[in-house]
Amino acid sequence: MRRLRVSRIIRSLKHSLSVLNQVTRPALDSLSQCIAEEGIDLVIDVGANVGQFASDLRNAGYDGEIYSFEPASLPFSNLVKNSSRDSLWSVFNFGLGSINQEVDLNIASNDGLSSSILMPNLHSGFFPSVEFNSTEKIQVLTLSKFIQDMKLEHRRILLKIDAQGAESMILEGAREVFDLVISTYVELSLVELYQGETGALGILNKLSDAGHEISDIKRGAESRFGRLLQIDVVTRRK
Repeated sequence: MRRLRVSRIIRSLKHSLSVLNQVTRPALDSLSQCIAEEGIDLVIDVGANVGQFASDLRNAGYDGEIYSFEPASLPFSNLVKNSSRDSLWSVFNFGLGSINQEVDLNIASNDGLSSSILMPNLHSGFFPSVEFNSTEKIQVLTLSKFIQDMKLEHRRILLKIDAQGAESMILEGAREVFDLVISTYVELSLVELYQGETGALGILNKLSDAGHEISDIKRGAESRFGRLLQIDVVTRRK
């Protein structure tokens, strides 16, 4: 009887992993296909946390350069460790935005995953267990300045943005160099989780105005009652 029960548990775990793979693999497949078809040779990972996105790209087969940006000190220390054995993965301890400045980052209690330069709005209602009880001074640069300073004007870039409401500001600060951005992978909100954030339609209009079109959409975060709150969108230059 015990052996039968263990066998059922193993089958259940295998089924769960299979379902998870079916959910997560298409997003990576879509990006990997885009990277290969468009000749992308640099991934700019904005809002890296501890490097989850970059690690997923590596596991999916991308072997080019990655620049990851994480302004919060605690996740950045783990990002340094996670990237230390990868010579083509560079990490930077500042944020990207619309202007070069020093700002307060509101630190979230969920290992910094929800930390934002904006104050929470509906986020607290949908995710009551996440608290914002401290702030940290961070530096913010524009992507235009960074690319010019690093002399990256010849690169073909995939821009990933997971910035908890600051997506519009990051795109604003990238206008001078956006012709280098061949594809984007952006987390977009369907509700105002943070005060003053630009929603999904506003961001998609900005990307359209910049010459991009949607090539893929994935479901993102949901409320505990199943309401869809965010989507992940892949765009390509038209």
